[in-house]
Amino acid sequence: MAWLGLAVALLFAWELYQAFDGMTLFFLLIALCFFAANLRWAVSPVELTPNGLVCRRTFAAPLAIAFRQIATCEESGRMGKGISLIYYPLADNGLIDLDKPTSYFLPGLENQRELLEIVQRQLVD
Repeated sequence: MAWLGLAVALLFAWELYQAFDGMTLFFLLIALCFFAANLRWAVSPVELTPNGLVCRRTFAAPLAIAFRQIATCEESGRMGKGISLIYYPLADNGLIDLDKPTSYFLPGLENQRELLEIVQRQLVD
């Protein structure tokens, strides 16, 4: 998806080079944002640890989610299947905050089915 966004951005840039138009510039910026978001997802690895997952996000601190924090984990997405997590963040005192469920989407990964099965087996009911 990142490469598709880049290709569309290059087409808009070529069109803008031929003749300047405000709408073309607007769509060029949207295509560049699409490219940047998908590139960030593409280069953000997910590590499986004995206690949970560590999502290493580009330009952000790593996100560690313990298995005990995860409420649901399922495959979702239309074009590109990914893993959708709903988890409870940790409060300042280290306890799980059940009042503020949070979601996180993992884009398509290598060995995604295996990761999904491992996480679903670890879910606490």
